Amino acid sequence: MTARRIARGLVKDEHLALPELELVDGRTDTDFDTVVLTLAAGTAIENLPPRQRDAMTLALADLTPTEAAEVLDCTPVQARANLAHARRALRRALETEEEA
Repeated sequence: MTARRIARGLVKDEHLALPELELVDGRTDTDFDTVVLTLAAGTAIENLPPRQRDAMTLALADLTPTEAAEVLDCTPVQARANLAHARRALRRALETEEEA
């Protein structure tokens, strides 16, 4: 089972019902910026090497390094290192995106 499937399952279990929200509000400018940043981050995550992508996905699903290490079949130190490398790569990618 991939890290993404595990993360999706965990998120789905924790968020069974979402509150109903009104879809229209006055924050369109900031919402657009948020959407652009979210898309850029998602693209940057997809472009990470597999181990870094999996470590980031599990971190975003709120797994601890120890829990992520179990899923990734590595040590917690390796899981933290992969997450650190992923964060550094994402920071660089998003800085490049902002400059463009």
